[in-house]
Amino acid sequence: MKTTLIPLFLTCLFVTACASAPFSLSPAATPVQAQLDQPFTLDFGRSVQLAGDDLTVTFVEMRQDSRCPSEVNCAERGQAIISIQAQKGSLPPSTFDLNDNPPLKADTASYEGYTLQFVDLSPYPKQPHEFIPSRDYAVTLLVSAP
Repeated sequence: MKTTLIPLFLTCLFVTACASAPFSLSPAATPVQAQLDQPFTLDFGRSVQLAGDDLTVTFVEMRQDSRCPSEVNCAERGQAIISIQAQKGSLPPSTFDLNDNPPLKADTASYEGYTLQFVDLSPYPKQPHEFIPSRDYAVTLLVSAP
């Protein structure tokens, strides 16, 4: 019985040790610093704190990417929709959907006197039906205050 349990125990131990840690989308413990009125790039799931301000902005969700692939001619441009979260100090956070489609032009949001603007999203799809994992996206934002 002991001879059967030892290899079984070692196999279970090996399989458990080889299991990868779950992928986490939670923001980094320390947000990256950025400047007001200067574009900055924010990776998916990460946060940025505006220098000199108690404002934190997080790229929380990649909602849609139906932009026309660069290697295709399309009748319509398509759109990218992202969700960002803004929080000033101890105020409750607010989440905003930003869209880069010119007819809809919901590329800006206002929060506590700040304007948050969606500038760019990368990577840009190359082929139709190309799958880009959310974790690979990075958004360029511009935050300004009056």
